[in-house]
Amino acid sequence: MFLSLIATLSIVSPQGQSPIDLTLAERYFQEAKWISDDDAGKLWGQPIYGRLLFVDPSTRAMVANMEPPETGFSKVGSVFTGTLPPQIGIANYSFAWKNQLWSMVMWPLPENRAERSTLVIHELFHKIQPALGIPQASPKNAQMETYDGRLWLQIELRALSEALYATDQKERERAGGKALLFRQMRYRKFPDAKKEEDALELNEGLAQYTGYMLRGGWEPESRLWLANQLRTAVGLDTYARRFAYFTGTAYAFLLNVAEANRFDEVRWRKQIKPDMSLADTYAKTIGADLSTGEKEIIELAKPYGYENLQISEGIRDRERQARRQEIIKAYVDGPILEFPMVKMNISFNPSTVFPMNSEGTFYPTATLINEWGTLEVSDGVLISSDFKSAIVKAPKSAGDLSGPGWKLTLSPGWKIAPGSKPGSFRLVKA
Repeated sequence: MFLSLIATLSIVSPQGQSPIDLTLAERYFQEAKWISDDDAGKLWGQPIYGRLLFVDPSTRAMVANMEPPETGFSKVGSVFTGTLPPQIGIANYSFAWKNQLWSMVMWPLPENRAERSTLVIHELFHKIQPALGIPQASPKNAQMETYDGRLWLQIELRALSEALYATDQKERERAGGKALLFRQMRYRKFPDAKKEEDALELNEGLAQYTGYMLRGGWEPESRLWLANQLRTAVGLDTYARRFAYFTGTAYAFLLNVAEANRFDEVRWRKQIKPDMSLADTYAKTIGADLSTGEKEIIELAKPYGYENLQISEGIRDRERQARRQEIIKAYVDGPILEFPMVKMNISFNPSTVFPMNSEGTFYPTATLINEWGTLEVSDGVLISSDFKSAIVKAPKSAGDLSGPGWKLTLSPGWKIAPGSKPGSFRLVKA
């Protein structure tokens, strides 16, 4: 991408396109291996490199660094090429393929080497995290789309950014302590949110932290990079799936510095547990006092834009409530097509997810793969809170395999049948 090459090898799709440059793919695999070799397992006690593949979403063309566990793939140079099987979803994630753990990254990769390395190492971390005792977790964190949740998160982000920018230890921990207090304000509004936030920070925050730590930069430089990312993260459209990339990574970096200053070594990575809280561990390390009253916390929040955020988030909350009502009208009250989620395999954009409280989670775009076939959604799907059903707008008739904003590829043995409401349908076994 930023690299000029004299000759390239490509996978050619049936339409004659060349979506993946094999020479570039080989280079990216080599970059990841060099990063892993340089680390030599020091960060997590084991090498980060492993089974990795790049996939072009539009054609399903893929390139793997190791031999896939199915037939139909060709070895070209040091890589394996072919088409990703239809039962495997496409996303940046880690997945099991014939009892083998693989990491997938969608093609094309970022041009910037630091961003590219962060992304690839992030996904490789997900492959080793079960061995570290970190469970895969994807909680809704619906509080992050509410007025109070967004308000106190953004103030926390600004305080964390200040802490990461600080060069003096006392200033850094003073700002970090304020971030913890702003976080506590969110928990006072949503007492049940802590467990979900901690879980996503372990899952996505540590993956992102690993990407920052191993991408080849100097750690203080990566802290400054992250501090700038937190600054620009204020004002995003949605946080339910995205916040942990910022907060989890920030608390991990702050723990690095806090422990190195006290113990001349970083200890917390050796004490990872499934129910660990990065924020609590940091609070304990710096001896933060979290008993401050609400009025005093609000005064501390004012220099971080508290009053302006109140205005902007008030406007946004009204818009969000209106959007929620529109979704309920179309996907709960209106005519629908309901799919059973037998074994959920879903690809989606985490930056657009819209939690709906008791109704479930709304995905503006997604691809769902199940035993009944493949559902490609371009204009909304509502997945229930228990992940047992998916809902799209109803087609005109039971014979239609496409409808408003969706297209269905149906597996043999399944059919669309009338639903419980007039004009509604459900997918059932034939």
